[in-house]
Amino acid sequence: MFVHDAALWSAAHPIPDGPLMLVNSWNELGEGQTVIPTQEDGYAYGQALAEGVGVPWSPPPQRTITVTASKGGTIRSIPAGIGCPSRCTISIANGTQLILTATPHRRYSLVKWTGACAGQQRQCTSIVDGDTSVRASFKRR
Repeated sequence: MFVHDAALWSAAHPIPDGPLMLVNSWNELGEGQTVIPTQEDGYAYGQALAEGVGVPWSPPPQRTITVTASKGGTIRSIPAGIGCPSRCTISIANGTQLILTATPHRRYSLVKWTGACAGQQRQCTSIVDGDTSVRASFKRR
């Protein structure tokens, strides 16, 4: 309802270079500050906003993530798709939160992450924003 009303107002008050609209709330009470998609809703919010303002919608582009684990460990991901004993790739929607977990084998430890991840923490969390690569290096203790 709010988006539809904003689209009608924008059409009645044209500005040069096309309409401009700020969506500040998205719930039944008209309160809040952000539009937060959920995995269950998929792209429903984006589709509803596009429909409300009368613009075409398309899903975000898919990005390629290449993950490499040195000898001595594996990497798994959330969302599922990466289960690398050495090297693998996954195609994932731009904007997705990706959590990578490095698991050392017995008598090995994680040395560091390089590429899109950095540091020595067991988990790496990032938002996918383009094709990228990640490497986890392990060493024998």
